[in-house]
Amino acid sequence: SSLSHDVYYRILRPQSSTQLRLVISKSLLLLVAVLAATVAAQKPGTILSMVAWFHAHNLDGMAHWMRVQAHEEMIHAMKFFDHIVERGGTVELLDLKQIKTAWKSPLEAWQDAYAHEQLVTTRCYAITRIAREENDYAAEPLMDWFNKEQIEEESNTQRVAGSLAMVGDNKQAILMLDRELGARV
Repeated sequence: SSLSHDVYYRILRPQSSTQLRLVISKSLLLLVAVLAATVAAQKPGTILSMVAWFHAHNLDGMAHWMRVQAHEEMIHAMKFFDHIVERGGTVELLDLKQIKTAWKSPLEAWQDAYAHEQLVTTRCYAITRIAREENDYAAEPLMDWFNKEQIEEESNTQRVAGSLAMVGDNKQAILMLDRELGARV
């Protein structure tokens, strides 16, 4: 990766062998993948926190939508997990930071969901860039899938946040949207 090249090879050990450079590059790539898996694993927790908040505010349709999303995100996290294991890496799960548990409104919760999807997209792009720099062709199909998936993830959360912003505090409109979101399968 550019990090290993710029820091390790140029500054710390410019005389290192090609084999050692390859080991360092692959190790850094696996570290980035582990970080990505950690981020992916945080998503279900954050989403489940929203599920609880929506239920507490009698927005069971939104809670249902987020519950389905949490299940989907766990599957996504396992894709990273399996990729690391299948490539001979070791997955190290880290403690999750304290997640947000309350929002001022459904709009704020959906805006947070959208912002989180944007963050995940940024991280997916970074992993893709590193994989390409390392000529890690085996990571390409996985990251291509995630990059395409993030288009859908951002679009869905942005659409709901936009609808909530449009209806403001209109409780009838919020309940109609809640009912619509409850139909997700």
